[in-house]
Amino acid sequence: MYKTTESQREAQKRYYQKHKDHYHDYREEHKEETKRKAKATRKQNPEKCRESQSKWRLNNPEKMREARNKWNKKHPNRDNGNRTRTLKQMKAHNYVRRHTELLMLECELCPKDDKRTENVTAHHPDYDFPEIIVTCCKSCHSWIETEMRKNK
Repeated sequence: MYKTTESQREAQKRYYQKHKDHYHDYREEHKEETKRKAKATRKQNPEKCRESQSKWRLNNPEKMREARNKWNKKHPNRDNGNRTRTLKQMKAHNYVRRHTELLMLECELCPKDDKRTENVTAHHPDYDFPEIIVTCCKSCHSWIETEMRKNK
């Protein structure tokens, strides 16, 4: 594979600008074939495509912003719902980190005679109230999460 020089790239750009309509018409007439070829190229060279895409994103921030806004309008509950939940989770996590003295040293859910003290974690029943914390062991925590998923 050969590398193109700067002057060759400039010549290619000029040629493209001059024949832009022809390229557009060809792509419209051969839409499926063009899609198939593009997909095959992406599959053969994923790293190169990823690099090219990231370069384009850096060079076109306003187009990326427009595309993101368009996607958010088309999918109103997708991004915003996850983002809000993530922010609430982060607030709850930070609350526990700042107030470690509130955590108990043993699981609150295990039976009295079998209290576990190893692998104790903090569980937030509701992320809207980060100050409500249930201290529990890993097994009880996974049990709570499973029960909450069942009830949804």
